[in-house]
This record gives sequence, structure tokens and C-alpha cells, in this order.
Amino acid sequence: MKKVCIIGPFPPPMTGNSKALDTIENSSVFSSKYEIIKVNISTKLGASFHEKGKNVIRIINKIKQETKERKPDLYYITTAQSKFGVFRDFLYIKTIKNNNKKAKIVCHMHGGGFRTTYLNSNFIIRKMIDWIYKEACMTIVLSESLVSMFEDVTDPSKLEIVYNCVDDVLIPDGEFVKDKIEMMLKKKPLNIGYLSNMIPSKGYDIVLSVACNYNDDVNYMFAGSFRNESEKDEFFSKISKTERKNKIKYYGIISGAEKIDFLRNIDIFILPTRYPPEGQPISIMEAMANGAAVITTNQGGICDIVENGVNGIILHDEAIEKVHKALASLIEDRETMAIYMWNNYQKAISKFTENNYINQLIRLFDKVLANNEK
Repeated sequence: MKKVCIIGPFPPPMTGNSKALDTIENSSVFSSKYEIIKVNISTKLGASFHEKGKNVIRIINKIKQETKERKPDLYYITTAQSKFGVFRDFLYIKTIKNNNKKAKIVCHMHGGGFRTTYLNSNFIIRKMIDWIYKEACMTIVLSESLVSMFEDVTDPSKLEIVYNCVDDVLIPDGEFVKDKIEMMLKKKPLNIGYLSNMIPSKGYDIVLSVACNYNDDVNYMFAGSFRNESEKDEFFSKISKTERKNKIKYYGIISGAEKIDFLRNIDIFILPTRYPPEGQPISIMEAMANGAAVITTNQGGICDIVENGVNGIILHDEAIEKVHKALASLIEDRETMAIYMWNNYQKAISKFTENNYINQLIRLFDKVLANNEK
């Protein structure tokens, strides 16, 4: 059995990147094909620069040890978009190559902000980036619109696309979604959901402003983690001051059965993100898989999963008034909303399943390993 060394952040904390690696680690299909060598680079939230530096040294030593003792056939590393992350990845890949000159390396970019980092970097960081992707046998991006991030960085023939996926346990059957749509056509009020990190650049503050300032007959459901207590306190302070406080509920950090219930109760999912390194938010895909209509922004690779007027609404301006206008249009036009909901479910079960995700990675890893044997 071939050995794959996976270098990247595993949960906790739970992010889009760590969630993807968690899916690989827990896949019986993947583990029946490859032996996994896990190198977890996660640090605690809010780690200091000193703590991050100590972690890099620990990882370098771990890579040396695993290379020497277990001799991986392939190294799979989820590369970073920040300048510190680039330097870190450079050290990791340099360590791999110093200990195994013939090492086969696959890089996976879980984000959409790489190009900005590259263009805004100095000569040294750019040289590191160029070297990283020159040494990689293959680089994976999340969707078609993100391929251009690597223009003039790597050979286009070395670029591949693998969409994120939704956990199988979160995907209901088609009959449930049909019933959900049927109920949506009749019921009041609708449920509006936000599921992501509770940071302003993800747009939770915009959704909250809509909830507080417009008297629509809808319920608002928020879930996700705050960066700090002060932002959390401000969130609840705004809710306490609105007459619509009984229409707004915060569920905290959710998982398991609570997350399943949350997703299945959402009729419209809103993520007005302006998060600079946005790639392909798994929360949007989870909402789609549960038959929710989507209102979001044209950020990162979102345009590859949400098509304006087909399965949701894409905003180019995340102003509160624009978000509310989009929401009101769906509330008033339930027939269009029903089409979006069903289209989203169909797209999710055809493209965003764990099986699709794992099998695509296996196909690409086999391709790299086959080239190694020629």
C-alpha cells in the first residue's frame, strides 16, 4: 500500500481547510487505498508569533522523522495564502526535498486570496512561492475561476480542480427536500440562516443589521464562533436593542445533530462575504445540499457554485439595502425560490459529495504516483 504524508491543519479549530483534511482522514475509501501519515500543523487560535515559530520547528522535525522512518510515496500539503504561511511552506517543502530529493509533492490551495499575496510580496517571498510550485508535481485549486491565481507561477498543465464537499451525514434525501419546498410555498415565517465564522468580513454584521432594521416576517438563525468576547458582546447588545429580538437566535458553534437540524430548517442562506482570501465556502455548499436558496457575494470561487438567477442571488455590493432587497425578492417570489432550492440540492448531490471529493483526490494521487514509476 502506498503511503501519503498529509501536511496541513487538522481540527480543532474547524475551518474549511481543516474540515477538508478531516474528511480525508476519516474516509474508509481513502484509507483502504493509501496509508495515511498525518502531520498536523494546527496551532491554537490567537497563537503568538513565538508560538507559531515553535510549531514550525516541531513540524520540520516531524517531517524529517516521518521521511526517514516511514518513507512516504507522496506528500500532500495544503499551502498557505499569507506571507508567513509561504515562508512556513517553503521550509516544509525544503525539508522534504533535503531528505528525499525524488519526493513527489502535491499542493492544494484552499482559498482565493493567493494572487493578492503573490502580487503584493517582495522579491524574496515571490522567489519562495515560485520555488514551491516549481517543486510541486501538481497544484490543486477549488474551482475554475481560481485557476488564474497561478498565472505565471506554475505550468498550467500541473493545475487541477477539486471542489470541496459536504459530509454525507448532512445531505438529506430528495423526498425531504421536496417536502421542505412544499412547506416553504405555504408557510410564514421563513427561516434565514447564517453559518460561518462570526467575523465582520464574512458578513454576519450585515445580516444582523438586516434582521434588526427591517420588519420582514422571518426568523434569523446565526451559528459560528466569534474571535473574541467583545465582538460577541456587541452582537448581543445590538439584538437586545431591537424590537425584533424574538426573531433572532444565536446557536453558537454547532456540530452533529444540532448542525443537521440547523441546516434543514434554513429556507434562505445568506453569506455576504467580503473575506479577502475566500475560496469556496463549505457552509454555502452545506446549505445548498439541504435545499436552501442562497444569497451571497461574488467573492473568491463562489461564482463557480452559485449562479445568479439559477440557484441563488449573487451580489456585487454587500450593502445592507442590497442584501435586504435580495431577501425581499425571494420572500415575495416563492416560486422562484422553490426553483433555487431544488437546483441547489441537485447540484450538491451531483458535485459536492464526499465520494466525489475522495475519488477525485485518489485519481490525482494515482496520476502523480504513476508518473513517478515511469
